[in-house]
Amino acid sequence: MHLRAKYRQLEDRARAARVPGPRAEPAPHHRHEPRVDGEYIVAVREVANPRDVAARAGVTGVRFMMNFFGGRLSDEQLAALRADPDVDYVEDNAIGRLR
Repeated sequence: MHLRAKYRQLEDRARAARVPGPRAEPAPHHRHEPRVDGEYIVAVREVANPRDVAARAGVTGVRFMMNFFGGRLSDEQLAALRADPDVDYVEDNAIGRLR
């Protein structure tokens, strides 16, 4: 238990010291068909907080899961997230079908 608390403390300090820099290329966008128009899943790097990443892009009303968040995004928000250095990748929210 003590070791877990130490790691959490170190991760919190690393997050606080992190200053996002410019990104050379947009984050990858994985496309799926059929998809839900305007809905995306955003994967965030482990050193970043998904809530902070969403807030920087002005995203509200999304669902957070570990290092992901998903929901409806505007084209501008999608572009801002793909330019964010803390975003690992973005993918379309796909429609699954059972056979």
